[in-house]
Amino acid sequence: MVKHHHRERSDLFMSVPEAAKCLGIGRKVVYDLIDWGELGAIRENGAIRIDRNSVRAFQESGKRP
Repeated sequence: MVKHHHRERSDLFMSVPEAAKCLGIGRKVVYDLIDWGELGAIRENGAIRIDRNSVRAFQESGKRP
């Protein structure tokens, strides 16, 4: 049951390095985008997890940091 829940969470969220790779930017810029409210994120067990939908929306917006 916990593994299934974890899999669902990983489908909804990604790590900072994953988001950086997906967006073609550096990790520092990902943190900036979170601070500026451009990417939705949560802190989970000390790690920042970024909402995959917000990454997709940022890509589709055509904005550049």
